[in-house]
Amino acid sequence: MIKVLRWTARTLTIFVIAFHLLSFLGDRYSSSLTTLDIVKLVLWGIILAGMIVAWKSERIGGFMIIGGTVVQTVINPQILLMWA
Repeated sequence: MIKVLRWTARTLTIFVIAFHLLSFLGDRYSSSLTTLDIVKLVLWGIILAGMIVAWKSERIGGFMIIGGTVVQTVINPQILLMWA
């Protein structure tokens, strides 16, 4: 059961990373970024990197994902409203 859960998470990770990379690369018409926007992008990069690291080390990858999410939520609490 645990193996199925792990491979499901890994498969979903591939889709999430591919979607975000394509979205990032396809966005050519954005206005200039503010410092806060750059910080949010760096944090999102840490979250995505955490997903990749979690393939090898689940604990470190999990800390990267949770840490990046917590810091993003502190910077922009409206993230919590996106789930509603």
